Amino acid sequence: MAFSSPNHMSHGEVYSVTNASGAWVDSSGELARLLPYMAQYRETKVNAWTITPQSGSTVTAGDTMTVTCEDPDVTIWYSRYGEESETQYAGPVEIDTSSSWCIYNVTFKKNGDAIVSTTVSYTVDQSQADAVAKIGETYYASLAAAVAVATASQAESVEISLLKSSSDDVTLDSKTTVTETAAGLYTGTLSGSGTLVLSGTRSSFLSFGEWTGTVVLPPDLASIGKDFHFNYYGKEGSTVQLSSNVSGWIQREDTSQPAVINPAIEIPAGKKLTISGFSPSFRYLVRALKGYGELAITFNGDLPINNADYSPYFRIGDVSEFKGRLSTAKPTLVLGTMTLPAKPATGTTEESYARRFLVFAPVVAHDDWAAPNGIALADTAATLTVEDGVTVSAVSTTIPGYGVVRNGNVYSVERVTNTDYPVPYSWFSGYGISEAFDSPEGKAANGKNSWWECYVLGLDPTNALSKFTATIRMDGTTPIVEFSPTNEVLKTSGEIEYVLQGKPTLTNGWQDVEFNEPGDTNRFFRVRVKWQP
Repeated sequence: MAFSSPNHMSHGEVYSVTNASGAWVDSSGELARLLPYMAQYRETKVNAWTITPQSGSTVTAGDTMTVTCEDPDVTIWYSRYGEESETQYAGPVEIDTSSSWCIYNVTFKKNGDAIVSTTVSYTVDQSQADAVAKIGETYYASLAAAVAVATASQAESVEISLLKSSSDDVTLDSKTTVTETAAGLYTGTLSGSGTLVLSGTRSSFLSFGEWTGTVVLPPDLASIGKDFHFNYYGKEGSTVQLSSNVSGWIQREDTSQPAVINPAIEIPAGKKLTISGFSPSFRYLVRALKGYGELAITFNGDLPINNADYSPYFRIGDVSEFKGRLSTAKPTLVLGTMTLPAKPATGTTEESYARRFLVFAPVVAHDDWAAPNGIALADTAATLTVEDGVTVSAVSTTIPGYGVVRNGNVYSVERVTNTDYPVPYSWFSGYGISEAFDSPEGKAANGKNSWWECYVLGLDPTNALSKFTATIRMDGTTPIVEFSPTNEVLKTSGEIEYVLQGKPTLTNGWQDVEFNEPGDTNRFFRVRVKWQP
C-alpha cells in the first residue's frame, strides 16, 4: 500500500491514516517521515476505509468495485491504470474486464489535497463462451483488449484469433496478426503496420486509418471477375496478399471504381496470379507488385489496334520488391511507370506492337521473364539486371537512335551508330574519336577495318597494328587454329560467335568445323565472327 504526501497542510490539522481495523498503516514509511510535521497540527482522521473486492481478487464480467470512507469530509477519486485524468467516486464502479487483468488507482483527498492513495489490481476470469478474441489459450472480451496485450508483448510475433465479429478501431503493430474466423469478421477501422487475415471476401471496402500493413485474401479465393476490386482490401502504401492461386480479371476502369489498384499485390512463393480476362478499353494499373510467385497474362484474344479506346497495356508501377516470374501472351506488360504510354500509331500491326514487356525504370529479373516479342527498354533510365541462372526474352529498345548495351548481367540503353552493328557512342569517346559519330563506316588506323568492325572484333581503332589475326600450328597430326583478339564482353553476352571453317582444297567450299576437331582432310581454315545485335 502506498502513501502520498499532501500538497499542503492547513495550520492546526494533523493527517493520520488507519485501515479497516483502525490500526496504523505505514508500509511505505512515508507516514513516519511526515510525523514530525504532523505534531504541529490539530488531529483530523481519515477514518476506516475499505475497498471491495480486495486487491488481488479474481473478478468476472459485471463485477463492481466499492470504496467507502467514514470521514464525510474526504472525497474519493479513481482512475484506470495508465489514464491521466481522475474520476470522482460516486458509487460502485463496474470493473473493466475487457483484458485479463485490471489495475485502478484510488486516492483519498481532503480540501483537494491527496491524503493517501493506493493501487488495486484484479485478475479477470474471462469465459471462453463470451470471448471475442484469443491469444493462444487466453481469451479476451474485446478485440481491442487482445490488441493491447499484443502491443505490450515482447514476443517477436503475436497471433490473435477473432472469434466473434468486432467493430473495434484498432492499431496493429508490425508483429501482430489478426485472423478472422467464420464467426468473427472485422468491421472496424484498421490502422498500423500489422496483418489482417480474411476468412471471406467483401462486397464493400474495409475501413482504414493510417494503414501500411497487409491484408491476406481468403485461402479459398480461386477466381476473380471484372467487379473484384483489390481496393476493397487496402490503400496506397499497404499490401494485399494472395493465399491461393487466383485466375480471372484483375480490375476494370469505369466511372464508379478507381482506375488504380492502390495497394501493392503480393504473390507469395508457390502462388500464381493468372490474368485470363482482358479488355483493351480498360486502363489497367497495379501500383506495385511484390513477392516470389508468378504473374501470368494468358489472355490471347483479339486486340483491336485501330480501336479509338485501345489500351493494350497492363501497367505495373513498381516491381522493385517482386522476385518472381513474369509472362504475357498478348497484352503488353508495362513495368516501372504510372503513366499510360502512347497508343500505337495508325497502321501498326498487332503482332509488331503487342506481346512484349516495356520497361521504363531499373528492374531486376530474379526469375524467368518471357514475352513473345521480347523485352524492350523504353526509357533512357531503364535498365534490366538478370540474375545468374535466369532466362529472359530477347532485349531491345524502342528509343530511336539508341541501342541496347550489355555489361555483364545488366542491359541498358545508349546512343549508337546506324551501322550493320550498332556501336555505342561511349566506345568511340573512349578512344577520342568524335568524327566517327558522323562517319562510322570510315576506316580505322589499320587501314582495313571500319570503325564499327573494330568494335565487334575488339580492336583498338587508333592503333595501326591492331588487327584480327589467325594462326595455325600442328599438335601431332591435328591442326590447331588460334585467333586474337577475343571480344570477351560481346562473346559472353552471346552477341557474337567465333566460327571456324575449313576445306581440303582452295576450290572446295567452306564448311563449319569444330575448333577442337577441324577434320582430318581439311588443309585450309578461316575464322568468322558472326553477330546478332
